[in-house]
Amino acid sequence: MTLLPLELLQASELFPFPPSYLSTGASYSSLASFLPSYEHVIELMDSCFACITCFVYPIEYAQVKEEILPLFYDSAYSPIDPSLIREADLHSLGLLFTLCSIGATGNVDEPAPTVESDLFAHLARAALGLRNIFEYGSLPAAQAFLNLGSYSLARGGFGSDLLAWTLMGFGLMIATSVSFPLASSKVVSHSFFLDWSTWVNKSNFLAILVY
Repeated sequence: MTLLPLELLQASELFPFPPSYLSTGASYSSLASFLPSYEHVIELMDSCFACITCFVYPIEYAQVKEEILPLFYDSAYSPIDPSLIREADLHSLGLLFTLCSIGATGNVDEPAPTVESDLFAHLARAALGLRNIFEYGSLPAAQAFLNLGSYSLARGGFGSDLLAWTLMGFGLMIATSVSFPLASSKVVSHSFFLDWSTWVNKSNFLAILVY
């Protein structure tokens, strides 16, 4: 993956363990510099949701447009200044890159995996690896892991099925360990919280099967 700076490639390869020796501020900015244009990210989201609705559905399109994209695109629909990326938003950035990787894999004009889909998958793993999921479990992190499992299945290749179930099982373990207070409506909408809680509770048995 020669397109990635060395520090992001290392973060991706060490995922999900955080590489403490990396310059965090520079790495955050480097991640943000790979944000696609708003027009392209919408194309990728359309392709992504056409794919994942057939398999696993741990996220709604409304959450992406209302809660995820505004973190990284300004009112003029341009990617924000890379220096504005906050550590607290890295899991959301990882989730966005994960969905982009699925969307790029769903491009029917090119065989999977595409160079773009692999690039976004590396960026997703780097973003998730730079904020310790063992200390800072979150809803976006759980959703990212579940969708990375979908990406692994869509990508194919040797061991992709085993990797997919491992990632999904890990995502479910994160989801069941994170509390989502109803008062935090700015983070998760009330209706989505209820849907997500129901989905996680019904999926607990899958985590047991995986592990």
